[in-house]
Amino acid sequence: MVAVHPRSGGQEASLTLTANQSMSWQQNIMLFGCVALFSLMMTVVLVLSGAWLVVPFVGLELAALGIGLYITSLQASRWQHIHFNRDTIGVDSGRYRLEHSVQVSRAWALVTAIQPSKPGSTGQVWLCCHDQQVRLGAFLNHDDLQQLMHHLDAKGLMIHIQAM
Repeated sequence: MVAVHPRSGGQEASLTLTANQSMSWQQNIMLFGCVALFSLMMTVVLVLSGAWLVVPFVGLELAALGIGLYITSLQASRWQHIHFNRDTIGVDSGRYRLEHSVQVSRAWALVTAIQPSKPGSTGQVWLCCHDQQVRLGAFLNHDDLQQLMHHLDAKGLMIHIQAM
């Protein structure tokens, strides 16, 4: 998702890039709790009828579901914040907190867009300046990357498109 945040002066804006996330962490916990409650109720019924061998498999199922939900939520929590000043472009990124911050000169900045050769795959967008390269929106889908390219073009950045 690409969100535009205008500044108070109105002349410059910043962009916030976030991964698409259909459910929040709290909703994932509620889903896990409902599935666990249902599975445990069914397990009790099966154990009372003599099928006690289902207990380890229910435990494995719940562990796999919990690990899958955790990893998916962790990957979906990535974000990038791109802020434009008169002379610089800053890119801050992280998961739950700021993990990486880069400042590049706006005059020397070049955006390189690598178009995918296979249909259905997403491309790559890189912000380059001298010896620094920062990948923008690695977690975005194709439509969001196109929207990001449109916003970067509107900011007056030079965009170089190349095939993969």
